[in-house]
Amino acid sequence: MIIFVVIESLIAVSAVGTVLRVVRAYRTGIIVGDHNRWIAAEEALHTVLPHHVVALAIGEARVWLALMRCFTRRDGRSREFTYGASIRPVVVAMSGLVVVEGVIAEAVLLAVFGHRWWLWLVAAVHIYAVVWLLGVVASFTTLPHRVGPDAILLSDSIFGEHTIGLELISRVDRRRTRNIGRSGMAIDHDARGRLCYGDGSVILELDEVTHIRGMPVRELAISVDHPADFVADIHAAIGPAGVD
Repeated sequence: MIIFVVIESLIAVSAVGTVLRVVRAYRTGIIVGDHNRWIAAEEALHTVLPHHVVALAIGEARVWLALMRCFTRRDGRSREFTYGASIRPVVVAMSGLVVVEGVIAEAVLLAVFGHRWWLWLVAAVHIYAVVWLLGVVASFTTLPHRVGPDAILLSDSIFGEHTIGLELISRVDRRRTRNIGRSGMAIDHDARGRLCYGDGSVILELDEVTHIRGMPVRELAISVDHPADFVADIHAAIGPAGVD
């Protein structure tokens, strides 16, 4: 009994210490690092968890936030810009296919195996997949890009956010970029990056290399539903002499 109590106490102390370390790193990211809450939370969790686990945790939280904002968020906020209009029908169709596939699969399994407890588990997995896909669709409008007084915040759907200081931007312009490969953040070895859901519509050029997810970036293509307004807001935030 004494050994059990000692072991449990050590586990509790270790857990509390880990939580405190994460909270301290989070507060440091907010105050000293000048990060937004999502970026600060991601960096704080990286101090105790592997990268893939952190990505899943952040994605899970943002899925539910994106879905809840469908009912609570007000439209028409200034300096917020949606994206993903060209790819949204594809993701919606994928969600429908997953629903249909799930119903068919459940019917076949029920006919073959009869009532089994694990059929509920299979159904839960299908429902969970649909929730994630709907969260991705919702995030295109409920987790938008934002232009702030000092930086732009670029949303990577449910997978996180990235900030770029306005002082780093040397050029911003409308330019259509074919998105070859997966959607979301992708960075090439020549310091060119893409944050695209569908094709890119805006190009950012930076005065100096900045690091996003540990990779250097000098030029970034972004998908924005209203690129002209996005570019105009960045120009207005920086000032007439700020960018080329």
